[in-house]
Amino acid sequence: MSFVLVHGAGYGASCWDELVPLLEHDTLAVDLPGRGSRAGTDLIARVMTALGGRIRRVVLLSAVVPPDGTRVLDQIAPGVRLPTEPATLLNRLHG
Repeated sequence: MSFVLVHGAGYGASCWDELVPLLEHDTLAVDLPGRGSRAGTDLIARVMTALGGRIRRVVLLSAVVPPDGTRVLDQIAPGVRLPTEPATLLNRLHG
């Protein structure tokens, strides 16, 4: 059995540094592009599809996976989300 560890938004592969030595199997911690964006989520879905029968289990630990065509931000209550929208737009324009 092997493990591929994928970080959440705003993190990198180093967030798994303490766990990797504890796993008794081949382990790969990866860095995804587009930290904090949907890019990483889309990449994970594409890889899982491409690997098909080679994946036995997928565990999303404390993950938020928004429905296709939406953002994590869209799932947040408008009173909380709306003040962050200008910053989100700026990140997309300058990202």
